[in-house]
Amino acid sequence: MSGHGAGDVVRLAQRLADVTAGRGVEPMPATLTAVSTAVLLLGAPWALTRATLGLLGAGDGVAAPLTRKLWLSNVAVVPYLAGSAAQLLAWTEQPTPEAERALGACYEVLAGVDLPGLVEGAGGDVLGAIYTELIAPADRNARGAFYTPADVAQLIAAMSLPEEGDSVSEPCCGTAGMLVATIRAMRRRGLRPETIRWVLGDVDRTALALAAVNMAAHGMVHVRLVPGNALAD
Repeated sequence: MSGHGAGDVVRLAQRLADVTAGRGVEPMPATLTAVSTAVLLLGAPWALTRATLGLLGAGDGVAAPLTRKLWLSNVAVVPYLAGSAAQLLAWTEQPTPEAERALGACYEVLAGVDLPGLVEGAGGDVLGAIYTELIAPADRNARGAFYTPADVAQLIAAMSLPEEGDSVSEPCCGTAGMLVATIRAMRRRGLRPETIRWVLGDVDRTALALAAVNMAAHGMVHVRLVPGNALAD
């Protein structure tokens, strides 16, 4: 796997924002939809995923309906993704021509990069890094939304691994970067994170939707999503 760092993910986020803004639409919806869909597809060999991303980006009127079909097939296998589909795909029900073209352009960009390498360089959570870059700095400060660097997340995760069959609750999960680090650390030690019951909460529903995508992409089965301020409740 090629070595990619945080700077490469930042540049990808900026490139995706540029291609959407260049088509006259706000960058966040199309970019997050495209990247989260690509992450879901990474369970397949990269050559197949790249070809699929190229197909999604080919021609007008293709990207949105094919994206919805892909998500429906994933929701059928991983039911907890239904909330993510509702959050991330609502705008694709009746997209403007500009938004449709922006989504297709995002897929074209993603098909042309080393996405597996970028995911690895982000410690498994490329969604968190990209989402953080797309949020305006003032809004980021107001939300307290900060991406935990991959090396920091890996260090913290390695210090307190759960046992197989445990329940793990994260009331402020963000995009689940810390939980992804835990999953990866468990696998390095020969443990099965699939046996854990994960409870994820966050006041930011978009972040929670991306967290669910991350958990599904890493093969987690027992996941419960709790939107809202779990600490206050």
